[in-house]
Amino acid sequence: MRIIHLRPTTAVAAIALCVATTALAQEPVEAPVVQPTGPAPAAGHFHRNKPPGPIRRAARRTMDTVHRHFIGDPQEFVEPPLGYYLYETIGTMKAKADPHQFTLYRSDFLVGTTRLSPAGARRFNDMARKMPKWLGPMVVEWTPDDPQLADARKNAVVALMSHVGAPVGAERVVVGPSPYYGAFGTEAGNMYNIEVYRYGMAPFNFSVTPSTTATFSGGGQR
Repeated sequence: MRIIHLRPTTAVAAIALCVATTALAQEPVEAPVVQPTGPAPAAGHFHRNKPPGPIRRAARRTMDTVHRHFIGDPQEFVEPPLGYYLYETIGTMKAKADPHQFTLYRSDFLVGTTRLSPAGARRFNDMARKMPKWLGPMVVEWTPDDPQLADARKNAVVALMSHVGAPVGAERVVVGPSPYYGAFGTEAGNMYNIEVYRYGMAPFNFSVTPSTTATFSGGGQR
């Protein structure tokens, strides 16, 4: 008996040839059909992969614009109640006006005296009525050219407050500058000249007695 010796590579090739021949000799087996177990699809046509049409694109652009420019993201901010900013603005204006309401200016006194002018008397009456709700000071405008006059006006105001039944401590009535500074320099001179000119020309431009043919700057007549 003759024994044939094969090399290793030849033996591996022979084994592979035998396996391939066996696989080709087998009959093909059909793969099992897997039935879906989920819910049945609804009736109708699906356009999952169909690009959106012009109407849908326009609707998307409109909603995106409304969201970005009008609606925003409510979860990112807290909207204050209606009128919040309006009341805040009015409160700021009132807070800035309070120092003015409780200041007696030099124009509220007769020149060189401690007596109030008619406008100063009205301002003083308003101050006396609002004083119980005001926690700040009452200011008498100073007179740098005559400091003793400002002190005398301060004492007169304290005595007058006691006389009208609204006494205040002397420490609450102070002498100080105006809380609002006027115009300076050329601007002040121009404004003064304009006011003087307007007041001086009023009798020439407007009749003292009523007139049915009076004209206005708008060009109309009455």
